[in-house]
Amino acid sequence: MTAEVVFNPSKRRRQLTDEYRISENAWRKGARRRAARPCWPCNSKVSVDDLLHGALIQSGNDACIALAEGDGR
Repeated sequence: MTAEVVFNPSKRRRQLTDEYRISENAWRKGARRRAARPCWPCNSKVSVDDLLHGALIQSGNDACIALAEGDGR
C-alpha cells in the first residue's frame, strides 16, 4: 500500500531521487517496534528510493511514516 500511495498519479508524482527528512515522530514511532528498528537517524534526509527499500524489504515503520508525512525537503 505504501508504494501505491507514493506512485499514485492522482497526487504529486514523486521522483526516486527526492529526499525526505526522517522526523522525530517517524523515528520515535519506528523505534517502538523492536522487530523493525529505525534505519536512519532522526532529522536525516533519505531518498524516496531508499525509503521504499526500507519500507518494503525491511518493513521499516520509520520509512513508511516519513513517506506518509510528505515532502520534507
